[in-house]
Amino acid sequence: MTGLKPNDNITIDSLRIRIPTNKITNLDNELNQEIFKFNGETGEILNPDNPNIPLTKYIQHNGIKIGFGIKSLLSGKAISEEYLTVEIHSKQLKENYFTGLTPTNIKDAYNYIMSLNVVKFSFEDFINSSCSDVDFKKDILLTQEQYRNLIDKIKEIARPYKEKNKGYHEYNRKYNQGIEWTDRRYSKMTYPYLKIYNKYKELTRISEFINTYLPEINIKSLIDLETNLFRVEFQIKNTAHFNRYGITDISLKNILNLE
Repeated sequence: MTGLKPNDNITIDSLRIRIPTNKITNLDNELNQEIFKFNGETGEILNPDNPNIPLTKYIQHNGIKIGFGIKSLLSGKAISEEYLTVEIHSKQLKENYFTGLTPTNIKDAYNYIMSLNVVKFSFEDFINSSCSDVDFKKDILLTQEQYRNLIDKIKEIARPYKEKNKGYHEYNRKYNQGIEWTDRRYSKMTYPYLKIYNKYKELTRISEFINTYLPEINIKSLIDLETNLFRVEFQIKNTAHFNRYGITDISLKNILNLE
């Protein structure tokens, strides 16, 4: 069996968008309610003047998981504005998963989100929404020897840290092989998230998705190949992080068209 042909381009694997709730025409009831905190012993309401705790709704089907959330963010003059956040990732492209999110297929991701009937908003508001937690990815073919040489050279120049979530963490197990810097959940501009890992081995952990949308792929046979598909992922966390690289327009449309 031959392996998968990697995409020659750097594309986006996942990101989070936010859209002002006043642009949402339909909102799931679970995301549109007041939530209070109670004292478990006395029953006293702990937040009577600020009932809305950030709400999140997750949907998972055929190995595709997507999260919707309602969050309040401070804008100019310390005014709080309410936003809908939506997780966008390449699994929403189904059989085009390995291509990554691009200007030519982003409409497919939008259509998938709309098909879930959790929220409704226009494609124009979608493509002009603001982005954060953007994971860029690049796939490359390497033998195990090439991968080992690459990682050894990287470790020689990587700065070691005793603090958790700052230095690198390497792992090499049967179905999980790679190296990463920082935890994606806690990354920041000064300690960004970077990961290099064996994509073939990672596929074994998303077998439900692969079997549903890419059944022609024999995962176990891929793992035994001499040359494996490795993926490099790098995260741009937020507006300040983009600004550091001279990118001031963080709309989805602009981020998808970066070169």
